[in-house]
Amino acid sequence: MSFELTLLALSTIVALVYLSCQSLIYKAQVGNALTVGARDEMPKAERLAGRAERAFRNFLETYPVFVALVAVVELGHASNTWTL
Repeated sequence: MSFELTLLALSTIVALVYLSCQSLIYKAQVGNALTVGARDEMPKAERLAGRAERAFRNFLETYPVFVALVAVVELGHASNTWTL
């Protein structure tokens, strides 16, 4: 596996950490009852929960660009030969 694909695989772990932190912190803010039912009108994320949500959204904005660049490198056979 190339270095770039290794980084892509590891970045999925980072994505899961962001998602888990955001959801657990938000659940701590609003309580379990609001997060298990219909989510039509959820309270606004405040303080730490708001920061975790913004960090996760920022990650989601930049992640597709990273995935596209890894695809270009792999399909163009321009991968670095250095491996972990």
